[in-house]
Amino acid sequence: MPKSKRSERQRKPADLTPRELGLRSFQAGRFDAAIAAWQPVAYDPAVAHALAEAHFRRALSSRAADPIADLRRAAVLAPADLRFPMHLGRLLHRAGDLAGAADRYRLVLSREPGNIVAAKLLVLLTLEQRSDADLSALPGMTPALRAWAAPALAVLRREPVPADESALGTLWRGLSQLAAGSADAHVTLADERTLPVPALEPLRRSFRAMAAALVGDTDAALKLLQRLYDAGERSPGMEARLAAMLMERIAALVESGDVAAAGELVRHWASLSGGPAFDELRLQALDQAARAAAISGEWRQATLLWEAARLIHGNAQGLGSPRSILHNLALAYERQERWEDAADAWRALLRTRPRKRSAAAADGQEEQRWAWVRTRIISCYRNAGRPDEAVTVFRQAIKLDPNDLDLRFQLADALLANEQDRASQNEIKRILEIDPYHPDALLRHIGYLSEHWQLGEAERLVRELAERNPDRADLRRRAADVFMQHGRQLSQYGNFQAAYNAFVEGEIYGPDDPHFPLNQARMLRVLRQPVDMGALIERALTVGGENNETWVLAIETWVMADKIDEARALIVRFEQERTPSAEDYVDIGLQLMSLAMPPPMPAFFSRMALPPKPVDTPSTKLALELLDKAVALRPDDPRILKSITSFLLLPRPDLAIRYAELAVQHAPDDIDALIMLGMVLGLSDKVHEAKTQLQHAAKLAQRLGRPDLRAQAQDLRRVVGTPMLRIMLSQALHSFDEFDEFDEFGDVF
Repeated sequence: MPKSKRSERQRKPADLTPRELGLRSFQAGRFDAAIAAWQPVAYDPAVAHALAEAHFRRALSSRAADPIADLRRAAVLAPADLRFPMHLGRLLHRAGDLAGAADRYRLVLSREPGNIVAAKLLVLLTLEQRSDADLSALPGMTPALRAWAAPALAVLRREPVPADESALGTLWRGLSQLAAGSADAHVTLADERTLPVPALEPLRRSFRAMAAALVGDTDAALKLLQRLYDAGERSPGMEARLAAMLMERIAALVESGDVAAAGELVRHWASLSGGPAFDELRLQALDQAARAAAISGEWRQATLLWEAARLIHGNAQGLGSPRSILHNLALAYERQERWEDAADAWRALLRTRPRKRSAAAADGQEEQRWAWVRTRIISCYRNAGRPDEAVTVFRQAIKLDPNDLDLRFQLADALLANEQDRASQNEIKRILEIDPYHPDALLRHIGYLSEHWQLGEAERLVRELAERNPDRADLRRRAADVFMQHGRQLSQYGNFQAAYNAFVEGEIYGPDDPHFPLNQARMLRVLRQPVDMGALIERALTVGGENNETWVLAIETWVMADKIDEARALIVRFEQERTPSAEDYVDIGLQLMSLAMPPPMPAFFSRMALPPKPVDTPSTKLALELLDKAVALRPDDPRILKSITSFLLLPRPDLAIRYAELAVQHAPDDIDALIMLGMVLGLSDKVHEAKTQLQHAAKLAQRLGRPDLRAQAQDLRRVVGTPMLRIMLSQALHSFDEFDEFDEFGDVF
């Protein structure tokens, strides 16, 4: 669908002030951008407060890089807002900076003595520092707060906890039993009643895991710790407990032969830190499981396992070389055609190459292996379409073997794909200096000559190349392509006789290409020379009739020659021999419709000019018949109707309206179809109906959660009945031309 002018502006905020840009980013939740925009104007108190809020919200988001720094900055920008020191104290508390956290809690309590949350956190922090601390001197201390802290004091001082049968009281009793090493804690902490504060539930699970491990129930302990770890609730000492339990479980699975289960268990815990013995066991389990998966053809699973092994090896020390991991991982990526990932793995392997040459390297064996790795890197980058990365590798490889012409040609390809045309052409010249008859380099040079309109020299070289290699069918095909390209270039600039000659000679090298006889027929028509068009069209169908495109172009050729009866006869034959689809009818119909339209005007003039008066011709009538056949084949497919409407929208809204109405009739909840009908009605000067239709589309878009389409419908509704409607749609179609596939000149293809 055409995109609105307003939507274009929304994507280009260059004209916004820093305040406006920051506000837009803030409202969209892009706090990084909001902070960057507001920082230079933070001298304004209002902006400073908003900047503090942006830092605060970024600190609370899951993507915050340094939430503590954000909260420190927020507290400086807005010192009167107690939320900032309060949250900063909590983060410092969790990070182990107890002194810093205590300062923030005390600051909050100095300004708000009744803040019970700050008072409780200060009590807990004080007990962390000293279990025998005197709590009575703390700010905000009350009898109720002392009663709240009593169970914690009892546990820390190994005293009986106060009697309390509530869920929270049972938790405290379980902690007391756990601290005493009593097996009764396993039963007590199994209490599932809801705790008064949801944040206590992870703590209860953690203590429950410790109690399960205390009685030897490793499975239960591991499951509980896994839930906590996955949720990000990681208390001090948790990773060490996990590593010990996992090591025992992994060893048992490997010993039993269940390498798949062992590998999956390790993969899940790949980010968990551990000692050398733990890491070696994990790498062994992952490698065995990955090899088994690869043998079974499960390359995705093998990749996941070797990726986990690479992660573990990268985070550990003293585990030896990662070459086998990287080698296998690269091969797994290649099997899945993940070319950039494969190239990255091969390059990582190449970086492990020892700087000192070994005895094997002196014999050339090791160097051959590293050369093979470089070849893999180059191949992967080429397959990934990343020649910018490949160029570096090519140049390094050529330094080792300057006379490797294939490698030089690959470098030329990479340079060309990286838009370094001059450097690519220079590399081609170096190849031809070494081997003047190198086929691929010659073809590249011929392409360069053709691009710079040195057509005669290019044709001389391509003839010699084809004659010198009579058994190379691929070179003859390339020679045909050169003449096809030249014919198109010449016809576009009105040199129709030379274009005809190029198409004739091209057919010698590409006799199975139906485009040559069809283009010959079109050139002879323009030259007004006698032509047996039927014979040329038949020759094209003989060699290319198995392709529906050939039939479409042949029918279009008859229409271009004003032979409508012959075109109709060929359509009947097409229907009998090929059974065209709805898409085929649409292709032919729109191609014929384009022939009856005036040539496109430059974008500026087309926006200002009035639409040309519709002209119906025999080809227009035939085109509509074919489009109606497409609709009849797929009457319930709104995509067919919308594609036709989109094509006819600006040039022939009088014809488009019927298809737009059918699209809405078959898909009343299709917002695109509703907007398209509104545009057609507006271009047909049915202003009231167009506004009504677009208003309905906007409401439907709002109900379905499509704000982009809602804005588009509202923008179009505002300009219905004004010249701006056509201007807006013309701009959109010139920016997003849906008809590029149709030849601009209508004579060759």
